[in-house]
Amino acid sequence: MTIAAAGADLDPARAVASRIVHRYDLAGDLFDTLSGESCGVCRRPCCRDARVWLDFKDLLLIHLSGQSPPPAQLRCNRQERCRYLTSQGCTLPRGVRPWVCTWYICPAQRRMLLRDIPGGPVRLARWWQEIASLREAMEAAFLAVAIPTKASCRTAV
Repeated sequence: MTIAAAGADLDPARAVASRIVHRYDLAGDLFDTLSGESCGVCRRPCCRDARVWLDFKDLLLIHLSGQSPPPAQLRCNRQERCRYLTSQGCTLPRGVRPWVCTWYICPAQRRMLLRDIPGGPVRLARWWQEIASLREAMEAAFLAVAIPTKASCRTAV
């Protein structure tokens, strides 16, 4: 409701969200390759035991970028497994997964990255940092509109 009510005031936050989604798209093929080669043969897939959920920034990204959120949170309680994990992997599009699900690389995938992609770990670290910074900027741009400071309240009078 806040996003709909703010209208064009949230255009800067939407622009940052769009940049984040673009970065996700650029790295998507790499992550799909890594998970395709490792997760299917893993005896204990990380996603099976992960205890993650969509946090505020994840939900903010989904809404600001105009994507449809999942119909429900990943799990109802800490003991439940992720409802979107199937034998074929995650059923959620990469752009609506929690950030931790997007950036996590298991040891087997890290070895493949080192072995198969020249400069892969360095590129990945830069990508992570850029996304993390953009997520902070997106949240700050949203909060600046959603929760005006006292100074902006005084100038609006």
